[in-house]
Amino acid sequence: MVRRYCDRLTLIAGSEDLLPYMLIAGAHGSMTATVNFAPVLMHELDAAARADDAATMMARFGSVWAFRRLFHDRLREGALLFASYTKASRALLGRRVGPPRPPLRP
Repeated sequence: MVRRYCDRLTLIAGSEDLLPYMLIAGAHGSMTATVNFAPVLMHELDAAARADDAATMMARFGSVWAFRRLFHDRLREGALLFASYTKASRALLGRRVGPPRPPLRP
């Protein structure tokens, strides 16, 4: 689908699970929480994809997964953790963050 429509639509990879594959296939960019605390890493991943440098892209993607593995089990249980983990990561970097907003639905 990416290859078929990327010349007519702006396609953005929103799932980190598919991120390297979407970028290689021609997605115009990504929109993930990881860019909030690792912008250089995500820029390097994107640049490697655009340069068709699969080895570098997958190495950077491995770093993304190293972070995600920290809370993977809780996500599989249905916990909504991206916002709280992203905010905690930004706080560790010395950036101001507020508390995560409560869920809109139970």
